Amino acid sequence: MKNMIWNPMRRMRIKIFLLLLSLFVSGSAYVTSTHAATNDGLLNLDINYPGAGLRYIFSDSTALELRGQYEKDIALGGARLYLFPWSFKKAGIVPYLGVEGDYGSFKGAYSKGAGYAAGGFAGLEYFLGKSLSVQTDVGASYLFLKDTDTALTQSGLEFTLNLGVNIYFK
Repeated sequence: MKNMIWNPMRRMRIKIFLLLLSLFVSGSAYVTSTHAATNDGLLNLDINYPGAGLRYIFSDSTALELRGQYEKDIALGGARLYLFPWSFKKAGIVPYLGVEGDYGSFKGAYSKGAGYAAGGFAGLEYFLGKSLSVQTDVGASYLFLKDTDTALTQSGLEFTLNLGVNIYFK
């Protein structure tokens, strides 16, 4: 499973995306403010690598996201609870913490199966305008996978890096 997640081609794509993201953010000549005095009831579409999510912001401090991800024979669906303990509104930066639970399935050349993951994450969201932002977060998740043909199981701690673009709707 580790080889499928961190293969050289994917690492190269992540490095290119990080480079473009850092150039885009550092090239912004203006400082933006966040979208509204209160964020209650906002909905956003999160386009991330390699998937998408739909987030509903309940208040200035909490949000819930349903998300799905897919990459060559690996599918994942789950939910994230976001907590926004701080906000640097004048700088357009919103740090966050959260927890995530997922169900996934995989199919390889010699095995197929499914499993669960649960973990926590921390990240930053940077607003480029009133309804557009970029985000990145890192986290650790405990995975439990089971092969359906042999009943073999595998579990362990995995680390993730998420990158995305958010489009906000009221």
